[in-house]
Amino acid sequence: MTVGAGSSGTTDADGRYILQTAAEPPSDGAVPGGHLVRFSTRDMKAGKMLTLPPSCSDGSMSFVVPPEGTDQANFDLR
Repeated sequence: MTVGAGSSGTTDADGRYILQTAAEPPSDGAVPGGHLVRFSTRDMKAGKMLTLPPSCSDGSMSFVVPPEGTDQANFDLR
């Protein structure tokens, strides 16, 4: 896996998102290389966490950002 700044993003109501690095200063996207992927959910209106499959938070999901970058890092969370 890649060593360096992590990335995070928040989806909108339609599931669209923009990743942003945790570096200073932050920038859009994720650094090239391998990344562990984790998801969490929150019902903002009810203020509670929603249930996702265990694979979404156990560290078993990964994604490789190619050196040239990508605008596709989508996962099926069902």
